[in-house]
Amino acid sequence: MARRDGLTQEAGRLKFVTAYRVDPGDHGPAAELYAELHSGEVREIFRYDCFANHPHRHHWSLDGAEDRVTMEGVASIDQGVAFTRSHFCNDLLPALRSLGYDELVADLDEASVSEAAEAAMTNLEALAAAGP
Repeated sequence: MARRDGLTQEAGRLKFVTAYRVDPGDHGPAAELYAELHSGEVREIFRYDCFANHPHRHHWSLDGAEDRVTMEGVASIDQGVAFTRSHFCNDLLPALRSLGYDELVADLDEASVSEAAEAAMTNLEALAAAGP
């Protein structure tokens, strides 16, 4: 898969990464969230692939289990970006808690996370507008 990187934005132990991914048969912007755990391990927790044909998202729980599902009701790259923005800007901390990352969330500064998420989502929108 070809990849054009966008922005990397950090907030404490979180790193938001945006990119434009091109795969044979599909393409679109992607948003990823990585976290440094207390063990020193860096782990991908979320990836939203706002693809033109098969938009989907991945979530990895603290125990390493992956949940990959289609973004229901998303029929375009722009809708995928809006769906992703809503998650990262409105539901991120509760989503992290639901996956077992309570200790991580306790160490985060909400204002810094919000600022980093907003910057990453603005970049995701720019990647979508620029296209492949």
